[in-house]
Amino acid sequence: MIALNSCKARLRLACIFFIAVWGVLLGVAWSTVAVAETVPASFDCKKASKTVEKFICSQAVLRWNDWALARSYRAVYAAAKKSAREHLVFEQRDWMRERDRRCVAE
Repeated sequence: MIALNSCKARLRLACIFFIAVWGVLLGVAWSTVAVAETVPASFDCKKASKTVEKFICSQAVLRWNDWALARSYRAVYAAAKKSAREHLVFEQRDWMRERDRRCVAE
């Protein structure tokens, strides 16, 4: 056990604490970068052909939002009855057409 009444022991403990804190902070920062690069889209980005799809694939935040939106859509679709599902599919296709039209124009 380290006696904390000596100056050397306190300095050593402070250095160990400093190194541990910086190690944790660097680890968190590094893992955030790695996670951002591996965020999936709701579709295969290697097969992206539309301008909007390519743009989604180029931005981690857009891939994340696309994935979250697709997940929500699948949950609503699974919970809906047949007639509501047909309407939901129609609305989603209409929304995607409008998204593609507006995003390409801007």
